[in-house]
Amino acid sequence: MIQIEHQMINNIPILEVDKVDNNVQKKPLMILYHGWKNSKESMMNWAVDAAQHNFKVIIPDAVNHGDRHSKAYTPNMFLDCIFQNVKECDEIIKWYRKTNKIDDTKIVVGGQSMGGITASALLVEYDHLSAGVSLMGSPDLIGLTLYFMDKGDESLNQAEDIFYIMEKLMALSLNHQVDTLDGRPFFIWHDEQDQLVPIKYAQSFYETFKNNPALNRTKAVWTNNSGHNVPFRVIQLANRFITHELNIK
Repeated sequence: MIQIEHQMINNIPILEVDKVDNNVQKKPLMILYHGWKNSKESMMNWAVDAAQHNFKVIIPDAVNHGDRHSKAYTPNMFLDCIFQNVKECDEIIKWYRKTNKIDDTKIVVGGQSMGGITASALLVEYDHLSAGVSLMGSPDLIGLTLYFMDKGDESLNQAEDIFYIMEKLMALSLNHQVDTLDGRPFFIWHDEQDQLVPIKYAQSFYETFKNNPALNRTKAVWTNNSGHNVPFRVIQLANRFITHELNIK
């Protein structure tokens, strides 16, 4: 039986999804991140499948999303959400470590779209993370931001602190910090028909670094029929890959 609970962790609304199993004392932890203008509930199909693989799954609402939504969306919020997700991830992990109910040698982050971008950034920021999954994301934060600016995101083009923003993006961009992946399992999926987050950033990252030892446990999957939508079969494939790589029973 799958158990779903709403909780607040340091004022962050989360869903905790877990398979009831009284025989398991500590479980691997998976933290999932939703996309832009979405909410934690949108990740439930992924969470339930991961829980069936014996993960304790946590889905937080990004700032100004879901239960935290308080004002109209503006383009400049996109990067703010990613930066805040990165900061709050550590808070969530620390909270669950105190419960003594997780195996903190097996902590996975994953997400789709904005959440997939977040997952790549988290692997750069935190070397204690065990693995990551990026669906419809981008390991290249600089390239993607420049793409959005070229598409007419005036809030970024006119930002007085644009150099500061780029410096922060550089520090979290897996494309520019590839050695931080350090051979950890990493699953990437993208579709060639994606019109919102172009596939070229994920493909370029993989093709450029696939022979680098940092990517020796990276699996990349490309499709050509889904656009900016994640098929459930891709979620299943990602969960099976991570479960196998981390030897989760």
